[in-house]
Amino acid sequence: MAIIVIQVGQCGNQVGERFYNTILNELIENPKSYPPNLPGARTFVDTLTERFFTENKKGLLEAKAILVDTEQKVVESDLKKAAGDWCYDRKQIVAEKRGAGNNWAHGYVTHGPKLRERVLECIDRQLEKTDTIDGFLILMSVAGGTGSGVGAYITQLLRECYPHTSIVNQVVWPYDSGDVIVQNYNAVLSLSRLLNASDAIIVTENKKLHDISSKLLHVDKVTFNDLNDVLSAQLANLLLPAHQRQRADGWTYPIRHPLSDMLEHMVCHPQYKLLTMTDIPHVWNKARTFNVYQWDSLLKNLRQMSVSDWHMEEGINWNIKVDKHFNFNRSIANLLVARGEDAHNIDTSPLSDPQLYTPSANNVQLGLLEWGNVRPMLHAPKSALLLSNCQSVVPTLNQVINRAWEMFGARAYIHEYAKEGVLEEDFVDSFATIEQLCTHYSNLR
Repeated sequence: MAIIVIQVGQCGNQVGERFYNTILNELIENPKSYPPNLPGARTFVDTLTERFFTENKKGLLEAKAILVDTEQKVVESDLKKAAGDWCYDRKQIVAEKRGAGNNWAHGYVTHGPKLRERVLECIDRQLEKTDTIDGFLILMSVAGGTGSGVGAYITQLLRECYPHTSIVNQVVWPYDSGDVIVQNYNAVLSLSRLLNASDAIIVTENKKLHDISSKLLHVDKVTFNDLNDVLSAQLANLLLPAHQRQRADGWTYPIRHPLSDMLEHMVCHPQYKLLTMTDIPHVWNKARTFNVYQWDSLLKNLRQMSVSDWHMEEGINWNIKVDKHFNFNRSIANLLVARGEDAHNIDTSPLSDPQLYTPSANNVQLGLLEWGNVRPMLHAPKSALLLSNCQSVVPTLNQVINRAWEMFGARAYIHEYAKEGVLEEDFVDSFATIEQLCTHYSNLR
């Protein structure tokens, strides 16, 4: 079933282009390491193509995507970059000539309603090309005006028009000291709206992507392209074709609805919608042929990364234990995606340990869901990704809400939002929503 990707703002469109490029590399390049005569090879290719692409009249793979921005330059750049083995449909672009000026209110109140009908027309056009849909994946940032403001508006629009369709937002969290001085306002206002409209919000922090790029991939001068490549590989790992696994019987059935199936397990209650991704290994190009990975080592590291709330294999804190005397990162639910040789035979007990999990608000212990494929990712012969609904988001949210309160207390830039009709009570309501969210996650035991 198809996943329709909606790329919003500069960040969302740049991530989207890298994501589709990563998907196509897995489609075209990876078969060299996974011969087409092996079982499941043809099914993998067909499923991947159906999920993310449509073949156009010229025989090119056309992304099942809608590009939304308040400026033309980024989407035009995307069109040029995607002029090879795959492409975007120019009719699926919704762009203005004037940006949102890093003001959430300008994006949400002004640009959002103005773009409404054009966005819906693009969705209708995409649905006409698609037999069945699994859901919408919205790529956006929460720092600027377009991604955060227009992204929040479109998410609410989709919930209004498609109330029974899965909606997942992939949001990029800004650096602590970003270029947008009002980014904390924008993040709080955006997230408070998404919590009501989205089924799940995958939060990815630029700082963590930067650490992976610089310390593990040895990028000397890290750019946003480098960050987007890391994030795109994680998303691809999550959404490439896979099978669900039961520990006793191996593979059971292919995952036809990755977004819907993931949501059913991961998001058990509307108070707990925030997800994070951690993957392993991150391999430097020159070292790929020299590393031999063992599943027990990968999963041991991934477990400790989860327990200690860490994002890469370098610098793991092994002193934190899963014990009542330690303040470890608690999870409501996890989804493990393992890809590579013998992925169906691995021992996942390090991640299925009941001590890692706390009962949900429904007093149900969800634990670990296991997906996998013996076909490896292009970047590593064996890889594992952990999608978590856990407490790791709390420190970041607390920092942002505290900084937003400080600015609000000084009445900094409030008038810029008031011009668009976003009043002080709107800020207070959004602050209260995020503070309540932090309380819910902090109280998990």
